[in-house]
Amino acid sequence: MNFDIYQTAPKVYIQSDWDDFLTHEGRQVWVTFQKKDKKYEGKIKVSEGKGLELDLQESWSNEFVNLTVELLNRRTMKVRMDNSPPIVIEAPVKVFPDLHGGRKVDCLAVTDALGASSSSSGVDDNAILLWNADTGELGHPFDVTSLSFFPSGLVLLSASIDLKIWSCETGQCPRTLTAHRRPITGVAIVGRGKNVLSGAPDGVLNLWNCGSGQVVKEQSFQSEIVSVDIVNVDSQESLDYLSGLGKGGSERSEAEFETENKLVVVATGNGRLHLYHVASATQLLSAQVKS
Repeated sequence: MNFDIYQTAPKVYIQSDWDDFLTHEGRQVWVTFQKKDKKYEGKIKVSEGKGLELDLQESWSNEFVNLTVELLNRRTMKVRMDNSPPIVIEAPVKVFPDLHGGRKVDCLAVTDALGASSSSSGVDDNAILLWNADTGELGHPFDVTSLSFFPSGLVLLSASIDLKIWSCETGQCPRTLTAHRRPITGVAIVGRGKNVLSGAPDGVLNLWNCGSGQVVKEQSFQSEIVSVDIVNVDSQESLDYLSGLGKGGSERSEAEFETENKLVVVATGNGRLHLYHVASATQLLSAQVKS
């Protein structure tokens, strides 16, 4: 077998809704052929009694030895150029026109559940977008700022301007958590993962219930949050002290779990570290960090 033929096979770029246009006589769709370093643009149209006709730009029409376009059925087209293997083009089953703002997609990978694509043009220059292959819903509308596995290792938490919870087994995203006004800069998973914490430059620390997708508690700081971490308290003396905080302060919500022995360390943009008890919503310490 001559593999050189396949290595030099042309590429064909065609209008995504070509199958709708080519069902009407006289209508046409744009098409681009790329062979090695050259690109050739033209139009395919349906002519009465002639089937499909290819109309290349005049200056390029003589560069091909042979080029044929054949409609196999309403949704399948076959293109052959010179002695290259035929290229079969299937009409799209679904169209997601807004993933990259209508710009050219350079790379694409799709499974039954997820799609990933990138574009080297526009505001998302070289960004990789993750999206739902069934609906076209984006994984995140902006850059991903954090990734964390839940303790089971089977669930992933990703952060951007929102939070998304992913099944590593199916690739599905059953829950999106939305409340912050700016991209999230710190996340922490509480205990086994029924709750998560998130902080952002809007100065807000949120405690989320993963089941409902709702904010259980909200704590505001005077400066942007740049980092969030969580600490488990193990000593009985400390646990007794924290238990006493809840009696006079905020009561633990029924939508939060395993928060009684959890302290959160929050770093803010004004150079301070804050120690916060989750269950009682009490700030225990705020200290200036010397540079």
